[in-house]
Amino acid sequence: MVAPGLRIGAGLIQMGSQITATKAGLLRQKRHNHYVVETSQKRYIPCLEDYVVGVIRFRRGKEEEYDVDINAYTSASLPVTGFEGATRKNMAPLTPGTLVYGRVTFANKHMDPAITCMGPAGKASGFGVLRGGHYFACTTALCRSLLAPDCYLLHMLGQLIPFEIAVGINARVWVNTGSVRDTILLREAILSSEGLDPPPNRCPDHPVGQEQPCRRRRRLRASPASR
Repeated sequence: MVAPGLRIGAGLIQMGSQITATKAGLLRQKRHNHYVVETSQKRYIPCLEDYVVGVIRFRRGKEEEYDVDINAYTSASLPVTGFEGATRKNMAPLTPGTLVYGRVTFANKHMDPAITCMGPAGKASGFGVLRGGHYFACTTALCRSLLAPDCYLLHMLGQLIPFEIAVGINARVWVNTGSVRDTILLREAILSSEGLDPPPNRCPDHPVGQEQPCRRRRRLRASPASR
């Protein structure tokens, strides 16, 4: 018997009074009574309110929007006014290859997704153009572990290297440090961490649990002793 108000998402299907998984993965509660099955994959499937690292491809003709690569089955649209305080007149044009950190505002398998670089309140809230730094691809599972509010890896790295990071659910991570050496070290440490268990009593990973607010861009500075 399916509980009233229960919502199911990716990886689940309802057949009569039963809910069945359509793919292998971890069952998670995203918000309220919304459940999904998370898998480790490199191709992203857009979902509403996901945070993504996108690459500007071009401006769509006379339309007031950009075509953005978000590592999905199709490109996403980003309005020219999708930035805090931006208007058609004061927003500087974005060139192809520019990185942006955005939020999915529309997702439908039959239509192109849409993103914005503002939070629900219309403020930047950490979203926007990502200047400098370096981005790399990984898996969606690794990105979700990095977005956990109690991510032990990022906490420890923040004691050693000052850096800024933006993690997208779309299997992309952007990092910015003070040197090429630190950037390479940070990238390799993150990629090598996939599949490793956190230390005992730290960062527990429950198969079913309330999803925490995603980390957006946050600067972590090294402690004075490590400088």
